[in-house]
Amino acid sequence: MSVRQRRPTPKVERGFLGWRMVAIAAVTQNVAVGLTFGSFGTLVLAIEQRFATTRTLSALGISLVILLYSLSAPLISPLLARTSIRRVLTIGALLGAAGYCLLPLAGSIGQFLAIFALLISPGFLLLGVLPSNILASNWFIRHQGRALGFVTMPVFVMLVPMISAWALHHFGLDRVLIGIGIAHLLVLPLMPFVIDRPEQIGQHPLGHEDAIARTETRQMLPWKALLTNPSLWLLTVAVGIVVGGGVLKAAHMVPLVMGQGWSLEEASFLFAVSGGTGVLGAIAFGWLADRLGPGHALAANSVVQGLVWFIFLQPAPYWLLVVDAVVVGACGGGIAAAQGVLLTRLFGPRNFAQVIGLVTMFTVPFTFGAAPLASALFDATGSYWTPIALQIGGFAFAAAIFLLLERQVPTLSSTTERRT
Repeated sequence: MSVRQRRPTPKVERGFLGWRMVAIAAVTQNVAVGLTFGSFGTLVLAIEQRFATTRTLSALGISLVILLYSLSAPLISPLLARTSIRRVLTIGALLGAAGYCLLPLAGSIGQFLAIFALLISPGFLLLGVLPSNILASNWFIRHQGRALGFVTMPVFVMLVPMISAWALHHFGLDRVLIGIGIAHLLVLPLMPFVIDRPEQIGQHPLGHEDAIARTETRQMLPWKALLTNPSLWLLTVAVGIVVGGGVLKAAHMVPLVMGQGWSLEEASFLFAVSGGTGVLGAIAFGWLADRLGPGHALAANSVVQGLVWFIFLQPAPYWLLVVDAVVVGACGGGIAAAQGVLLTRLFGPRNFAQVIGLVTMFTVPFTFGAAPLASALFDATGSYWTPIALQIGGFAFAAAIFLLLERQVPTLSSTTERRT
């Protein structure tokens, strides 16, 4: 037996390890997404002041992460076919750590953004959303919404804004950036426990015996079949609008709230509250996707967000901003889990990795453009009213698309969905 050959482990000795993979994926997802998105909104004004630049350039770092992540997303599926999720996650953590530790050395906004493009962005790609969600999806067919809900809980998005605001006040921008880099290394002790697929240790995905699993896993769809499928493009537009709104909010929430007269601490608290309710939203919308259908869950998500965003069309009392943070945070936290279920139901489990990569890439105009467009409109008008109004209209359009897609989704039998 060669050194690289895997030794089979009887299923009875280990039990089902899917929930352990969910826990590991939740940590990697939170480190990548939470540290990057959770900190950026708090730090954007400090970046702007340090380099004496515009709001558009100071907020461009997060957009570069989204752009390069989105353009490179289709590479994840063939990359995982050649190597392991464990190795991909490890490289991502090391790149993220190196990038953030080098940011204090940047002497200009150009150098600062170059580090985001060359190190932080690929680190985010390899550590965060895609490999983490693929790892969990490989282990679940039944209860996939709940599994992805646990994975996508934005715990770090809740904690990092408050920690970043406090650390920025007491230690300055450079030490905060170095601390974020060191925090990326938290995932490394978990890597020896990552198992890509249950078949590698003689197990099966939870729910593999279900009729829907037997029909959906028969074939891998070719790229041409995916690219000519109208559902892929409808899904891309709807997801792009909704996720683009989340990117806009992540990049601009703190400056937007401070522009209404509230302090950095009060604005950071709202960002943290939004992240906290996102934890509950991830579980809730994952459960709704399993029970009511992913299209229905995403349509409800979009409608609720559109209604609550009306709060920001004019200066609002602080308690109303808290309501916005609670509701929008819960909805934002639930998008990824419901989206994962919708992708699996429409295209089958075996196509999940390549479809999520394609959708992520094709949503670039929305995810990359949302924050810079809002910045440009703010610089031109001195107000966030126009980008917020446009986003509200987008939510309504996305909800209609999700309802249309739900009609094309094959559903699990009621017996299957009620199993525990």
